[in-house]
Amino acid sequence: MSHSRQSPPPWFPLAHTAFLWLVAGGLVSTVMACGSAAPAVAHALPQNGPQRCGSIILLGHSAQLAKSPRPDRSAEILSLRGTDNLVADDDRYDRIAADLAAIRGTGRRLIAQTAFEHFATQTLLLKMNSDVRDAIRNGTYGELDCLNDWYGVHSQMPLESVGAVSIHFSRLYHPRLIEAAYSNHADVHRAEASQSIGDGDDIRLTSRYFGGTHRYVFRSGLGDCPAGCVKVYSQAFDVTPQGEVTPLGLRGGPTPPSREECTVWHTQDCPTLP
Repeated sequence: MSHSRQSPPPWFPLAHTAFLWLVAGGLVSTVMACGSAAPAVAHALPQNGPQRCGSIILLGHSAQLAKSPRPDRSAEILSLRGTDNLVADDDRYDRIAADLAAIRGTGRRLIAQTAFEHFATQTLLLKMNSDVRDAIRNGTYGELDCLNDWYGVHSQMPLESVGAVSIHFSRLYHPRLIEAAYSNHADVHRAEASQSIGDGDDIRLTSRYFGGTHRYVFRSGLGDCPAGCVKVYSQAFDVTPQGEVTPLGLRGGPTPPSREECTVWHTQDCPTLP
């Protein structure tokens, strides 16, 4: 069986989010006239940084934030799903990375190579006034420097068509928590994480509880995956804490999975998924 990956292109999440903002504001346009990018800003992470930026309480700890991005991106994404952590914590990441390494070490052909980035984010869209966007474009705005230094922003670009500024992080964050971190700033009217939408190749940790034996489902989609994929092929593995891997086989068919498949593999639309 041969099939190609159908994940959305890397620009798709940002374009989709920007389009939704246009619709919400009644400014539907078929052309997004983005402003020119401001010069990239390279912010060094304070080793013993402040706990506040003015009145805004900073989230996380500098040592933990500095660990992102992790060597295994898929393990880092899975570590963030179903948690309330701003970045992946060590215990969760280390176990998932070891599990995925054990699965890859079996030598079996895997139908998916990476986790789909529909949760973790590296980009925020900040709704800001035009004078602020102009100052950012001209390099004369510094009111976000404290937050940007702490959270590791390495570039920012005004998007005039949606009245927003796109900021890009060097790290992977929990989308809701990084939104909250910027939403409290006086110049930010709204913060929205940019994430991949639709469907595509994915790796999922589908066990109800973390710890013990973990079940991973590798999924590969076919046919119009930005809209949800017509067919999905699934391949599952159980991994014990000692790294023992049990392959559970390969299945294929339309989505969503049947009730019978849910009781066996606990896939995306089943109630046991964390």
